[in-house]
Amino acid sequence: MSAVERGPTCRFCGLAGLPAGARFCARCGRPLSGAGMVTSHPPPAPLWVLVLLWLGTVGLLLLVVVYGVVAIGLAPIRSVPPGADRASVRAASTVVAVGAAVLCLAHGVAAAGLSARRAWSRPLATLVCATWTLTCVGLPVALLAIDAIWRVRRDGGPAPVPPA
Repeated sequence: MSAVERGPTCRFCGLAGLPAGARFCARCGRPLSGAGMVTSHPPPAPLWVLVLLWLGTVGLLLLVVVYGVVAIGLAPIRSVPPGADRASVRAASTVVAVGAAVLCLAHGVAAAGLSARRAWSRPLATLVCATWTLTCVGLPVALLAIDAIWRVRRDGGPAPVPPA
């Protein structure tokens, strides 16, 4: 059997003898170049998803600042009843500030990656949207955003938005 009959060779890992119609390498999983393969960037994310991600970034940054100020002791804690443990309030504020900082970073990186049409940003944005189900944004918006991020037409372009 000749090399042409055996199929393509992966240009990344060198695996030879792949099936003739293979679209991905059986060893490394990378896409093989060929007819019908889409080698461009993923389709752009809908604008409303990007706006939600950037608004989430800004909102979470504000939370980081407010809780961070309380956590490091720059703001007096007036709402704590007398006799309550102020150290516990500061510790809880630290946990909230750190959690908000991580989510803020994830929102910003996901938004920037989707804006630049990077393939890695779609799974990250999906995780960010999944965290929305635990917040005030809620499950319906999260599911709509995840669907909008991953929906594509057969020609590789973004799917049209159905009429309201």
